[in-house]
Amino acid sequence: WQVDVSNNSWSRSGEHFRDDFGHADYAGAAAAIADAAARGRDGLGTVIVRSAGNNGTTDDVNTHSYSNNRYTVLVGATDAQGLVQSFSNPGAALLVVAPATATSYAAPLGSATAALMLQANPALGWRDVQTILALTARVTDAANAGWFDNAGEGWNGGGLHVSRRAGFGLIDARAAVRLAESWQAQSTSANQLEAAASAAPEAALADAGSSSFTLAIDRDLLVERAEVTIALDHAKIGELRLVLVSPSGTESVLLDQLHQGEYDPATGQLRFTFASTQFLREASRGDWQLRVVDLAEGNAGILHGWSLTLLGSAASDDTQHIYTDEFLSIATADPSRAVLRDAAGTDTLNAAAVSGDSWIDLGGESRIAGASLRIAGGTEIENAIGGDGHDVLIGNALANRLQGGRGDDHLQGGAGDDILEGGPGGDLLEGGTGDDLYRVLDAGDRVVERAGEGHDRVEARIDYLLPDDVEDLILLDGAVAGRGNDGDNRITGHAADNLLEGGGGDDWLDGGGGADRMLGGMGNDTYVVDHPADIVEEISFAGFDTVRAGISYRLTASVEYLTLTGSAAIDGTGNDGSNVLNGNWGDNVLRGGGGADTLRGMAGDDRLRGGEGNDLLSGGSGSDELRGGEGHDLVYGGLGADRFVVAAGEGDDRFADFRPSQGDLLVLEGFGPDLDSWDEVLAHLTRQGSTLVLDTGQGSTVTFLGLPLGALGPDHVIFG
Repeated sequence: WQVDVSNNSWSRSGEHFRDDFGHADYAGAAAAIADAAARGRDGLGTVIVRSAGNNGTTDDVNTHSYSNNRYTVLVGATDAQGLVQSFSNPGAALLVVAPATATSYAAPLGSATAALMLQANPALGWRDVQTILALTARVTDAANAGWFDNAGEGWNGGGLHVSRRAGFGLIDARAAVRLAESWQAQSTSANQLEAAASAAPEAALADAGSSSFTLAIDRDLLVERAEVTIALDHAKIGELRLVLVSPSGTESVLLDQLHQGEYDPATGQLRFTFASTQFLREASRGDWQLRVVDLAEGNAGILHGWSLTLLGSAASDDTQHIYTDEFLSIATADPSRAVLRDAAGTDTLNAAAVSGDSWIDLGGESRIAGASLRIAGGTEIENAIGGDGHDVLIGNALANRLQGGRGDDHLQGGAGDDILEGGPGGDLLEGGTGDDLYRVLDAGDRVVERAGEGHDRVEARIDYLLPDDVEDLILLDGAVAGRGNDGDNRITGHAADNLLEGGGGDDWLDGGGGADRMLGGMGNDTYVVDHPADIVEEISFAGFDTVRAGISYRLTASVEYLTLTGSAAIDGTGNDGSNVLNGNWGDNVLRGGGGADTLRGMAGDDRLRGGEGNDLLSGGSGSDELRGGEGHDLVYGGLGADRFVVAAGEGDDRFADFRPSQGDLLVLEGFGPDLDSWDEVLAHLTRQGSTLVLDTGQGSTVTFLGLPLGALGPDHVIFG
């Protein structure tokens, strides 16, 4: 299943309850649709869109499983003025409407909008697409569609408007795409939750009256859809109205007098699963009521049994408070919705769908879509998202995440450790006190920090120069460049080939996985090298600099220190200066070069070669081979059985911890017949105070510090 969106400009009309996914004849179709939602788009789900049908009031989408199944976005039709077309099938499972001369033309508008949403946010699950379409749909045909508000939460200050004839309203593609861009959840088949209950009352239905039945749900979900399976007999099913009532009082008409009450199947039996999207964002827990209303006299009936399945996600204190362009009209009609109340959790005020300028102050008064909004006393909102306008987002004392959206926005973090993301447009980002993170996407973005206001970081997808008083820079995408300021900066690249420049200060430059060029500038800088083509450039007398290498590496000019990282068997080589070379956890070869070097093997069985200068060699914990080289060297073997190598023509060596008792060996190379046996060695050994000295006879000496005369024997010397 590699299909992103499946458009179905057809429906099963007329024959009520014929396409029944509970019947064996349709089991294959039901399984295929469920499989597309479960496995499509690598588990995010194929978005299935279907036309509602063109039989109008003689039909109902809820009498067809192809239409009312949980996986389908069902689209009805309006005319060009937004009036619901008389031919468009109504029903509680209808999600949205679109302008079209037939519902077969309306469905492609729903599919196109879904495709745009997935382009904006490919991580959306199929359930997310349904929810976003509902949240961003607009009231249309206000006088005729039979609108009511459900008891949902967090949409323009309250519940959502919904209608049997228009679903949640007219598709708003722009708003849907904008909300999709800000969407963080991934709601799929794999994480969809259910809460269910059933009963078999075998109860007579009141003739020309109403009969009510109750099921209790004891699980907390945020509801997306309700499914009701009914088993009843009635002499004339067309006389019935079926209503599902939520614990909050929302009434959803599942079936309403088919064929204006004239539907009369020969069997008199109704066995079917109905669905309703109209409880979106309501709470699941409590008593749910099924009301069976007989609207004519003379025909009796019986309810054998019924079950309720609620579908959704886990209830959470973390609320997304969604605002749209309809907020002005809604708050004008109901001023209580102009006050945002929230009891707990990490909450977000999301105005991504708003087209105009928003002023969002998490600690004061806000203005969204032309309407004032006040955050109630005791309510704390952590995050805010702007929309298409030139927005102002102001944080509070908490750790806020502010996202500007489109437009030239002004974001102010205030106190707390804040995340500020301007989005497209030239944005002004001010973190305030706290350790703040800035996400820079546009060359026009400007970050303002002040001294002493925390340790701050910028994440950039463009070439970027760190402003004053910001400490860290992380490059996110592409072969872009990052440049530091005069402070101590930490600059990190990624998998592409980056240019990093430290500027002044003691900087840390880590190019990431690509072939990077790193220039530290003034200060004591640290470079992380992990690619053979990484280039480190330093200038003379610009500080004491360090390379941390996860590969074999030779120090470039004017860099003083090299530390090998990880545990691989890699090599490190110095330059002509005085270097400090440190090994890693593996077996390393360290070569000192021309200066007075310090070589430390650390862990592993290492080979250390000092080079031309007066060097300090320390083997570490393994069984190491140590060669001082041409200079006057001081050598520590460390733990393990080490080999101390002395070659003809090299300088004087001092062995600080030569210990034959732990397996240390002296290796003499190239001295010829004057020093090729134990007798010759013994003849050249003298005792000078607490040290033992070997005069090679070729202008160099080997001094064994703290070694008694009798401790060195023939078994401890190798001639090469």
